[in-house]
Amino acid sequence: MNKQEAIDVLEVYKRNMAHILGDSDEKVKVIETCIMLVSEIEDTGNWILTSESLPKLSQGTKEGYHYSEDVLGMDEGGKAVVCSLYEDGNFCDDYGDVRDVVKWMPIPD
Repeated sequence: MNKQEAIDVLEVYKRNMAHILGDSDEKVKVIETCIMLVSEIEDTGNWILTSESLPKLSQGTKEGYHYSEDVLGMDEGGKAVVCSLYEDGNFCDDYGDVRDVVKWMPIPD
């Protein structure tokens, strides 16, 4: 699925949810945010190859490991995930699953 296909699917979902719940419902606002992020992510060109640079580790620890702030990572197949880099060199998602991240970027504001 390319960027435009993802946006199209989200737009249809947003219209359906807005029809059922109303334009101001929180779920509709979340979908709007997702549409904005999909549009911004691929257009920014700010991806950083993990072979070139890695996120900086924080001073704190999580489960005994130093880790980075959350970043947006992407695997070789183009699947994006919010994850953190741990001091052992692994990117892990919020569930603690190791992700095969090949490029990353700070999460857009």
